[in-house]
Amino acid sequence: MKKFFYLFVLLFFVDLIMVMTGFSSNFDNAISLFFSVHNNVTFTNTFKIISFICSPKFMIVLNVLLFIFIILKKKYKLLIIVLSSISSVIINNLVKIIVRRERPDYLRMVMEKSYSFPSGHAMISVLFFGSIIYLVNKYNLKYKKLITFSLSTFVLLVGISRIYLGVHYLTDVVGGYLLGFIVLFLIIHLFERKKFV
Repeated sequence: MKKFFYLFVLLFFVDLIMVMTGFSSNFDNAISLFFSVHNNVTFTNTFKIISFICSPKFMIVLNVLLFIFIILKKKYKLLIIVLSSISSVIINNLVKIIVRRERPDYLRMVMEKSYSFPSGHAMISVLFFGSIIYLVNKYNLKYKKLITFSLSTFVLLVGISRIYLGVHYLTDVVGGYLLGFIVLFLIIHLFERKKFV
């Protein structure tokens, strides 16, 4: 697990350097242009729904409901999901302010006001659904392979949706994924060390 953690840290800083130096600009623009040209109504509506599920408003409601469930049912092990979501919002916004990367200039299909790097949707999808995958596998729940595959696929689609909808570059999404995994590793380590899970 430590090897993956250090690998993700290294890859994140490589991605960050590529973004801040403009090294990835041509590649990012080419990918964004491809998606802006190749679109249709079915894909657009589908990706809007996928993107909405990981939007701040929906995630706030989801986490509030989950927190209430945790308190009422005393399922405190599930707090790792809520903590992961809160950490995602705080850290993501902090990095956005530091990097201050503008969003793509291509046709945007949804409105976004914050900076582009790293993708908040990609990051919170990794932390929220990643923490669920962790719990499912840790406690060897029934259908764990199906749940892991389904949630992993959804996380991947979240990233694709953000590029398709014209609000992120590929490196924004990659950065969001990597930073999400880094934070998730740290939170899991904290919870296991304190024996919360």
